[in-house]
Amino acid sequence: MLTATTAGCSGKRQRTEFVPLSEFDERDLISDYNFLEEAAQLADSAQRSRQRLSSAQGPDIAAVRQLQHQARLRNMDWRAAPPGSEARQLNGSCYDAHKRRLMWRVTWRFDGADYSATDEKLDEQTKLADALAQHLKLAPGQAQRHALLKQYAEAGPQQLTMLLKQEGRPAGSSGEAYHRLMPNHTLRLALAQKTVIEHPVILLVLPSELPKYDILKPGEHRSGTV
Repeated sequence: MLTATTAGCSGKRQRTEFVPLSEFDERDLISDYNFLEEAAQLADSAQRSRQRLSSAQGPDIAAVRQLQHQARLRNMDWRAAPPGSEARQLNGSCYDAHKRRLMWRVTWRFDGADYSATDEKLDEQTKLADALAQHLKLAPGQAQRHALLKQYAEAGPQQLTMLLKQEGRPAGSSGEAYHRLMPNHTLRLALAQKTVIEHPVILLVLPSELPKYDILKPGEHRSGTV
């Protein structure tokens, strides 16, 4: 005997199947009522989930919009990394309304030494050379750091070349290109007319390492294929 189960059928009518009014009975009425209640519960659950997500992301969205707005006022293109990404979580850059200044997370990358240092809240009015000088100070008890940064410390901020990678290059562009930053410029001036994703990463390059970098001319924004 062929049962509803062996036939691949639950034995119940499809809840969305059309039923003529002449055949509509109390069982159909109860089924439709239950169906509508379940749909309402699902809609309510989805709404609550959206509200929780919006509430959780609210402060982050506000911070992102504020950074975008303040960067735009400074003639700079600031872009956020995807929500939840490590770059988005690490970036503590913010706008100090009291000082009316942007406070940037800045990573200093000593490329030839495979070493990085970070300023968590660097005032945009700080000169690059002054900020870098703090990281070139060799304190006692840091032998490994001394060895890594010896050449950079001996060269000093004025002899090192500061580079910022050009972001936003189109697909198909060959290699990476870099903006050259001036040590006597403030961070605000250095970032003007540049694109930054999350926070600035400034490369420190020794004179002997310079030939391997493709450096843009002042004011150049290369957009085509190199």
